[in-house]
Amino acid sequence: MEESPMGLHSRFCTRSAGLRRCRRHRLGISEGLSHSLLVLFTLLSPQLGFGAAPDVRVSLQRSPGEIHWRAKSWQIKDAASFARRGDKDTKFSLRWLNSDTVLTIASPGSKFSSRVELPLEVTTDNGEAGEVGFLPPRVVIRFHEGTFQMIGLMSLNDYLLGVLTKEMSDRWPVEALKAQAVAARSYTLAQIEKRSAEDFDVEASIMDQEFAWVRDRSSESAQRWWQMIQETEGQVLKSPEGKVFKAYYHSDCGGQTTTPETVWGAADHYDAVSDSVCSERTSNSWRVTLAKGNIARLLGISLNSLKPAPPQTKLGFQFDWVRSPFDERVTLVEWRLSPEEGQLLTGQNFRQMIGFQKIKSTRFHAQDLGDRILFVGRGFGHGVGLCQWGSRDWALRGWTAEQILHHYYPQAQLIRLAVEQEPKSLACDPGDSRRPSSLPRCGKNLPTPGVPVSRVSNRIMPIRR
Repeated sequence: MEESPMGLHSRFCTRSAGLRRCRRHRLGISEGLSHSLLVLFTLLSPQLGFGAAPDVRVSLQRSPGEIHWRAKSWQIKDAASFARRGDKDTKFSLRWLNSDTVLTIASPGSKFSSRVELPLEVTTDNGEAGEVGFLPPRVVIRFHEGTFQMIGLMSLNDYLLGVLTKEMSDRWPVEALKAQAVAARSYTLAQIEKRSAEDFDVEASIMDQEFAWVRDRSSESAQRWWQMIQETEGQVLKSPEGKVFKAYYHSDCGGQTTTPETVWGAADHYDAVSDSVCSERTSNSWRVTLAKGNIARLLGISLNSLKPAPPQTKLGFQFDWVRSPFDERVTLVEWRLSPEEGQLLTGQNFRQMIGFQKIKSTRFHAQDLGDRILFVGRGFGHGVGLCQWGSRDWALRGWTAEQILHHYYPQAQLIRLAVEQEPKSLACDPGDSRRPSSLPRCGKNLPTPGVPVSRVSNRIMPIRR
């Protein structure tokens, strides 16, 4: 949640070399048009503890050579002494030019360019950037190995709102929405812990979780998801080691989930789960026919590499599709370059290289049609963890969020973090001030200034079995 930057005392936290440093100060306009309020988390298990709820650093965009955006009521500050502000609709471009970073600012009637030192801190009102869409009020731009990276900074709840509105329909049953909120929160906190020494925590794509900043919070979808976030406040999954459980999820398992070992080769506390509701659904079936030449181009190999493999490969499986005997998913794809050499890919890497929209899951069978290959499969996504369509169907049959979570994460335990909130919160602009605000307009159910946020009990909530 965010506070107005005018005349408030607050704690400001930054990260440097993976360390989080906090100081208390009076906020002013020069320090940003918005500010995340810290939420202090404590747990019965010290291994799970976060000293404070960290801002989520979301990698919004990577752009080689140059990057563009536009904004109103903006402020920019670089790592040295450069600082500018404005209140007009302004276009910005940042370019790497002869070992220098050049910022160009263009507004009606004026254009200005200057060398700047990165990282660049940007606070915006109504900011937008190409395919990213709306920008969060706080953005940092870095440059690494020839590529600009735009990173949004936001509170955990603001981030979850942007994830949940992209990841699942708000019209689905409430218990499915709650289960999704808990899974997304758990995944996020696990990634924050894992990437504490990196420049960002999560990517705003299917590589982590899909995300888009929610500007209009008066919409029915935003209101409903915000309610789910509030009703599950502090609830996360705990691993057997007492850490935040990295809760993967996907669209449709096709009748059987799988484990991280099958997809990414990394061991974790997951079990493959049979899902009868998904087995009964015919809408998760798919088929696609691809030309071998097109497959070769996408894999970056020559046509002669697509010769059929021997009946028994060196891995002891028939043909060139190595399939898990437990969930019928393709774990390895082997193309024979010659009788002596071949190319080996994981099933998930094969999906990624060919295209997730073409090979919709690794639960498929392939049929050689000469110059083409027919793929027939079931399910959508990697198949690990919570199945979104399955959770919808289980909720329709009366399951609670706890039961859904236990079904898909049988080795995890659902607990509630103890949440301690400072007395004031502002997640949106109530519209009662003439001063321009970077915050989204409040809806009827969103927090408004001066409303205390209640403490959440630190009791453990076991998953119903």
